[in-house]
Amino acid sequence: MDRENENNLIKNAEHDPQAFGELFEEYHGGILRYCIYHTSQVLLYQLCRTQAVRVENKRKIQERTV
Repeated sequence: MDRENENNLIKNAEHDPQAFGELFEEYHGGILRYCIYHTSQVLLYQLCRTQAVRVENKRKIQERTV
């Protein structure tokens, strides 16, 4: 993803579920890896994972209602 496209997606993500979805697809794996690497507690990792799933589910619901 080039810088200009990324900046446009970031700008639009708050109100555009598709833009948010593209950002999520691009970065969710890296965010989860960061959480796992920087936390030694399994519960904290599970919380990170749960939050990522909640965000993904919210995006899917918004896409269906648009």
